[in-house]
Amino acid sequence: MLNEDTVASITDANLQDAIDVDVVASSSTANFAISGAVAISTNKKKAVGIAGAVTVNVQDSMTHAFMERATLKNVGDVSVLANADGSIFAVAAGLGGAPRGFGVAGSVAINLITSDTQAYMDASSVIGKSLAVHSRDKTSIIAVGGAIAFGGKAGIGVGFAYNQISGGATALLSATHVDVSGLLSVTATNSAQITGVAAAIAVAVAGFEESSPTAEGSEANERNTYAVAVAAGVSINRIKSDSHASIQSTGTSQTRSTAGSVVVKADDDQLRINGVAGGVAISVSKGKSTGKSTSVAAGISVVFNEVERTTDALVDNSYLTLSLIHI
Repeated sequence: MLNEDTVASITDANLQDAIDVDVVASSSTANFAISGAVAISTNKKKAVGIAGAVTVNVQDSMTHAFMERATLKNVGDVSVLANADGSIFAVAAGLGGAPRGFGVAGSVAINLITSDTQAYMDASSVIGKSLAVHSRDKTSIIAVGGAIAFGGKAGIGVGFAYNQISGGATALLSATHVDVSGLLSVTATNSAQITGVAAAIAVAVAGFEESSPTAEGSEANERNTYAVAVAAGVSINRIKSDSHASIQSTGTSQTRSTAGSVVVKADDDQLRINGVAGGVAISVSKGKSTGKSTSVAAGISVVFNEVERTTDALVDNSYLTLSLIHI
């Protein structure tokens, strides 16, 4: 589990005649996890090979950049920026085999990212060239869960992957007097992408040799054979995203905030899920003697993708004098 908090701030400050003022909080986290297991049994009787691999990755990050109760006079470009990048790459693979018995293999990959990225300016005053309040959140998960099982009587393979990204980006300008000659921009950008793969292959090949004649020279006793192969791949992927950009309670009817132009934008166009699941089962039953031969094979694949998003850009309860506005 990885927890990371990154904060950059200016509070209760008075700044004058500064060329530029930047408050920047940036974080970048990357998890790489690979797990594997192999089990092979060569016993002639009661042979069982069982292999399982599990990888669990939890990433929780907070990235905040803000100004509170700050007074800036005769300054240049002012920026409050929060940038967060988080990624997970995980592989879990299992191989189980028993040429004369039962082969079982399974893998589980669970990956969770929670991200809270905020840029805001509150209860402040800015007189300068431009003001930018920007928040950007970029997260990604690539996860693979694979299993291969081989058995002389039965082969069972299961691959499972669960991936979830939650959180988002918030940019806010509130209760702040603004007097800038250039651009006033408040933007929030959220990009979340998941690629989840769960696959399993199961093979069962059963057979028997000729039995020896009895003492009286009779024919070989009748024997039956069976082979069962089951493979399942399950991939579940969820994205819960919030993107908020707003200007609230900025300026009054007596003292309006002014800017050359205003941009308020919330963007979550880069939300993507690619879910892949596969199950391949092969079953063969054969013999060289009399008797019944039975083979059963079943392959199952399930993919479930879900995206929940909230996106808004607004100007509320504010008094602005400007030449151009884009929301």
